[in-house]
Amino acid sequence: MAEFQKIETFKQGFLNAFAGVYWAFRSQLNFRFHILGLIFSIGLGWVLKINYYEWLIVLTVITGVLTLELMNTSLEQTTNAITKEYNLTIKRAKDTAAAAVLTYAFYAIIVALLIFGPKLVQYLNY
Repeated sequence: MAEFQKIETFKQGFLNAFAGVYWAFRSQLNFRFHILGLIFSIGLGWVLKINYYEWLIVLTVITGVLTLELMNTSLEQTTNAITKEYNLTIKRAKDTAAAAVLTYAFYAIIVALLIFGPKLVQYLNY
């Protein structure tokens, strides 16, 4: 079995990180769903002309959701590498990581409603 190579350059670290994002996008339905949410939120923010501080909040929430989803995927891949057999402790770890993403996704929806809701109502009433 081959050993992992130590990252020797800053560039290699970035390439590995981008490879991880690319792999997650290609293989993880939930990650693609969150990317769709990112595109929708940025488009809606642009159309509704949200202000600087609203952009900061929206982008922070988007980044949080994507980061948690990547961490959840990482935990799933790591536990799958340990064993393919059913293990209650691993199941609980996976379920808890998924619950963290779900909790933050609910928070993201609430933030979106608070920021976009009033502006969308105003926009649609014109």
